[in-house]
Amino acid sequence: MKKWVSVLSVAACMAVFNPMVAAAPLPMLQLDFPVLAVGEVGEVRVQVPPHDGWGGSQVYTFYMKRQFDEYDPRYRILRAACPPGFRSRNFNETEADCARMTSGAHPAFEITLQIKNVGAEDGETLLRSALLSSINGSGNTWAPLRLYGVK
Repeated sequence: MKKWVSVLSVAACMAVFNPMVAAAPLPMLQLDFPVLAVGEVGEVRVQVPPHDGWGGSQVYTFYMKRQFDEYDPRYRILRAACPPGFRSRNFNETEADCARMTSGAHPAFEITLQIKNVGAEDGETLLRSALLSSINGSGNTWAPLRLYGVK
């Protein structure tokens, strides 16, 4: 038992004091909370925190519905407006991302999502893991997205 505690202690110290081990990225933050009627399109701004440049590719992903997930909140992503240097992709209106396949620091910036209510319930829809910050070599961080619908 003592040997395992010692090995775990050394591994923990290496993770804390090793400059080559980067912390997971900070979470994105939703800035707008529109109320959308069925059929209506609105914009949601999301703030991406600054990144120090450690690691590789940087991908900021937005999920309305995950592949193989039975729950469908009845919202769709029509567009993600990415800053210069980031590529925008949209996957069947249920997932979009802004990606940069090179490493490098960036300041905080905003991404504007164009979202459509295609039949959501009245009131708040909380998507607990809708905003994913993923930096190669640093890990992933999830953040919630709140959308409000009216019939």
